[in-house]
Amino acid sequence: CNPVDVSSDSVWTVKQGTHPSCSSPSLNTRSRPKMCDGDPTSTVLAMDRPQAECMYTAMDDCRFNMHDFKTLEADVSWDGCEGYWNCPTWISPDQWIAPQGESGEYDMIENSCGGKLAANRGWPHLGDNHEWTGIDRNSWSGHITMQKDDEGRMQVGLCEGTGPCDLTTSLPGGVGRYPSSLYDSKACTQGDCTWQLRSDIWNGTSGSEMCHAYDPSFTNACKQTIRNVKIDKGTPWSGKCAALNK
Repeated sequence: CNPVDVSSDSVWTVKQGTHPSCSSPSLNTRSRPKMCDGDPTSTVLAMDRPQAECMYTAMDDCRFNMHDFKTLEADVSWDGCEGYWNCPTWISPDQWIAPQGESGEYDMIENSCGGKLAANRGWPHLGDNHEWTGIDRNSWSGHITMQKDDEGRMQVGLCEGTGPCDLTTSLPGGVGRYPSSLYDSKACTQGDCTWQLRSDIWNGTSGSEMCHAYDPSFTNACKQTIRNVKIDKGTPWSGKCAALNK
């Protein structure tokens, strides 16, 4: 991937302001997100150096209804991320209603400062979690496949290469399968059941009570890349989001 400035055809929005999980410094004000040259579905979050940092991008213009969603495929990599709180791929609803475990947020790859790389339905200490025990927290490159069945139950796997991952076989980190349905989350029972894909590095000096990640002793700078993203939302995408069609 050759990182370049984010162009107008990118499906990702470079977020501004603050986020509850990383409220200081302001989002994307120290290191700026990039994209892979020629791939509007990609987002590159790369810290310029070890420092307090809040990096965050999201597909604001390419939302999908969870009732119609079928699959998500993407190539993903990270490097120098040991000890950081970063989440290369996560989906979260437009209408996020507390508590966290009932909100519908789904973190497919979350590297927490608590020491685990996992797929989490909300915070790692809540239920419906799967630890990626066979995947290197500091540096890894491969593919993610996420699927939803007709009942709203998700399953996700990581595999080497460009995928798609075969979720019926033995994968390096196993397969995360979740018995509870996203249709039962507050995003669907009290909201409009609309989600979007997001990516972040939370390394701020303030934010979520779960993890204040900034550590001035770090010598490594976290970098993560998501590219070749394909999302089957039940009907074809249009406009610039058409790049997400399989």
